[in-house]
Amino acid sequence: MQPIDSIFNRGLFTTQMAYEAGLSKRDLKAALTDGLITKMTRGVYARAGMPYDIYAMIALIYPNGIFAKMSALALYDMTDELPKHIDMAFPNGYSNKNLVSHQIKPFRQQPDRLMLGLTEVTTTSGATVTVYSPTRTLLDIWDDPQIDTAVRLEALKEYMSRFRSSQSDRELMHFKNKLYPNSTIDYALEVLV
Repeated sequence: MQPIDSIFNRGLFTTQMAYEAGLSKRDLKAALTDGLITKMTRGVYARAGMPYDIYAMIALIYPNGIFAKMSALALYDMTDELPKHIDMAFPNGYSNKNLVSHQIKPFRQQPDRLMLGLTEVTTTSGATVTVYSPTRTLLDIWDDPQIDTAVRLEALKEYMSRFRSSQSDRELMHFKNKLYPNSTIDYALEVLV
């Protein structure tokens, strides 16, 4: 297999990944000219014909980021609301001047809070990205005044019908006690039961 084939099989890749696979700058330029790849944004390329996948692209550019809040709701199909920006959690102290240009709203957290509820999902293009679990996501949005009440209720209904289990109930209470001890989410769950 040629280096160009191995990198194209990934679908979405960075310039650095292409160089590490043995491609040169000239190889990339020729692939662009020949229509084999398209440039998604600075330093990110996709195999020609691959569907546009903002989550896969952002995950490649910001590998330390975790999709959260509205972005996580969208990835889990727990909302019909189109996110106005990409919500991502990062470690405290993380700084990148390009976050604004990629319409990322960062949430910086201490490591013990950052790592609670991590999981991975597969995006529409088949890429795997890091995201908070549905349980953590519901907690993150529940008492957030910037999230519309209708969005919160829709997310809660989706959670109840698709993700709720005795294990997720235990996880919810654990996360609530660690992250949001004053959250009203447990009352909302009781009302809906």
